[in-house]
Amino acid sequence: MDKLNHLTSEAVKYFKQEKGFQTLFQLLINKYKSLGRIGGKVTIVNVNEQEKEVLSSFFRKDFSKEKSITIAFSQFEKALERTKFAGVDVKDLLDGYIGHPIISQAEEKERYERLKANFFEEFKQRYNDPLALGFLQHIQEKGNGVRGFHLAYDKDRDLFKSQLEQVIKAISILTFRLETDTRTKDYIRLPIFAYQVTQDPHGFDLDTDQGRFLIVALQWIRQLEDQDYEMVSSLTAEDVSELMQYFRIIRDDILNFVTCTGILGFCDDGTPESLWWEAFKGNHVMNVALRELIKLHFFIPGVTYHSRKANVVFVVENSGVFSAIIDQLQLQESPPIICTHGQFKLATLILLDYLVQNDAIIYYSGDYDPEGLQMAERLKNRYPEHVQLWHYEVDEYMKAKSTVELSDTRLKKLETITLSELLPLKEQIKIERKAGYQEKLIPKLIEDIEKMMEEC
Repeated sequence: MDKLNHLTSEAVKYFKQEKGFQTLFQLLINKYKSLGRIGGKVTIVNVNEQEKEVLSSFFRKDFSKEKSITIAFSQFEKALERTKFAGVDVKDLLDGYIGHPIISQAEEKERYERLKANFFEEFKQRYNDPLALGFLQHIQEKGNGVRGFHLAYDKDRDLFKSQLEQVIKAISILTFRLETDTRTKDYIRLPIFAYQVTQDPHGFDLDTDQGRFLIVALQWIRQLEDQDYEMVSSLTAEDVSELMQYFRIIRDDILNFVTCTGILGFCDDGTPESLWWEAFKGNHVMNVALRELIKLHFFIPGVTYHSRKANVVFVVENSGVFSAIIDQLQLQESPPIICTHGQFKLATLILLDYLVQNDAIIYYSGDYDPEGLQMAERLKNRYPEHVQLWHYEVDEYMKAKSTVELSDTRLKKLETITLSELLPLKEQIKIERKAGYQEKLIPKLIEDIEKMMEEC
């Protein structure tokens, strides 16, 4: 046996020294990995002169004029038996050539899956929080949104282990917040939450894998609690902010603001907060930072305070339209109007949440373009019983239609519109291929507001 082992070592040394065998041996090794046994054929393409010379000598066949050479394992075994290395096992030779036993792809996959299963099972044994265990199972079963987790595992298992530990710890802390019902009041800023979990205020920055993993975890938990919520692989910045707000986590409480007039916010003792009260009395417009907004938990249209005015709020998309309406209104009291400045900011949605909690009806007017319809549908889906789409009829669109041509890329966004109220308008925009803008609706919007504010 020692003699045979020595002979195998000599064979390995010989074939590794002769560069003309390098391509052949790599192909034979790959073939074994694929089949899991000795067998089949391999083909060397674009054979160089050194390979032709060496292989012609070894196989006792002239390959000098060949551009490619096909060799069967059986040919290699027979050729080997004609050398001083007769008796050497081909598998042992290949193992020695690469320095370790060759593992077939099937064996490699089985080993990979076994190690991965053990990795997650070890995690599960360390936690008893049902949400944490459920999320680990979701990852292990390759549910929605977890492809990045598996890529991170393959790239650097130790780093991924550390990242996953922090995310699971975050879930456990969130579970405590949910169970103690603090979510109904207290907000926590993302850097503070990250520091509590990871001892690093940047631990869940959204441009990091760990931050992205947290977002997936939050989506998964919300989907459990809210059947209407869908996990998606790509979230806008505002989608992320809204998701975090659901768990009372906020990202940016200064630059995230809502523009409004005619709204009253109340202190916990039931009295109007002084800043909001003075702004209402003076018919002032406010840009309210999220930081200030979340200090209060009760909001109503100012005109309903000590009166029987309609409990409605008017929401417009465009800041120019917002200002024009305020400039031209002929009312003593400031009507409740909110401007979104385009896509909904988290601060806007939080204010609307509070207003809807007090049964306010939201009249929403936006542009007649794909993005405007998407916003209208989003708002209607968020508050189905409290949103009135304001002038979203086809004839209104035709009057407001501009000369701005909509590109095919933008028109494709209309395919996402499924709300029945918007389908006629959607189809007309597809036909006309033109956008329509709120500016042409200003007189009608003003007329509607004045009429509703005069009603008791």
